[in-house]
Amino acid sequence: NYLLQWEMIKWALERGCDIYDFRGVSGDTDENNPLYGLYRFKKGFGGKFTEFIGELDYVFNPFIYFTIEKAEHLFREARRMLFVIKNRGKPPGEEEASV
Repeated sequence: NYLLQWEMIKWALERGCDIYDFRGVSGDTDENNPLYGLYRFKKGFGGKFTEFIGELDYVFNPFIYFTIEKAEHLFREARRMLFVIKNRGKPPGEEEASV
């Protein structure tokens, strides 16, 4: 929220920081992009948009990498299913926010 970000910016300035990184936004700054609101929120603080190359995974051990990727997918799917089961029959808007 705005107040939290503003307090963090003030805290950084008090300590002599000259850069405050809001972290990433979508590289697509088109107003029709579903994530445009996030970009607008961050831009509203007067910062500048800096585009970086992105993220890459360097795989040291393919077996472990594959295992973690699959486990993450299974966890997300299980969490989604639990949410659906937990909120079955509830009217829209009364669902629990997360599992």
